Amino acid sequence: LHTQLKKLDSSRSKTIDSKNKQRLVRAIEICKAIGSVPRIDRQSKPNNQQFLQIGIDWPQEKLDQKIKKRLSSRWTAGMINEVKNLRKKYHLSWKKIQLFGLGYFWIPEFLQGKIDKEELKEKVFHAERRYAKRQRTWFKRDKTIVWESNNRKITTMVKRFLNN
Repeated sequence: LHTQLKKLDSSRSKTIDSKNKQRLVRAIEICKAIGSVPRIDRQSKPNNQQFLQIGIDWPQEKLDQKIKKRLSSRWTAGMINEVKNLRKKYHLSWKKIQLFGLGYFWIPEFLQGKIDKEELKEKVFHAERRYAKRQRTWFKRDKTIVWESNNRKITTMVKRFLNN
């Protein structure tokens, strides 16, 4: 396959993994269809498009309320029963279930009787809260994001941006 590609497009044959059969076959198909594999410039920027990125800067108390509300709806939707059913249907180990995500880490502990329901809810809340804090820290590094909590100011920013 690599030799065949070399005959069709020698420049692409130098940059492709000669052991990757799928890529070689696809490159040969492209060469046969259009003559050569087009070069992709991965450094190019989108057609001078401008973006407005707004981060909603909730106060911690409001963020905590939102996390609690979301968790409450997940509990009501049957998060614990979902784990029970997954374990039963797919014969998953507790360890495997714990890899599913934040809330799922603690549910096996509860189902095995290692923690009670209140402790489960508290641990899941704190895990979600820590995750939200990590997200905020990560996004704060992006200096192109404008952080705001006032809805009127956000609306004004968006209108100005769209009118420019």
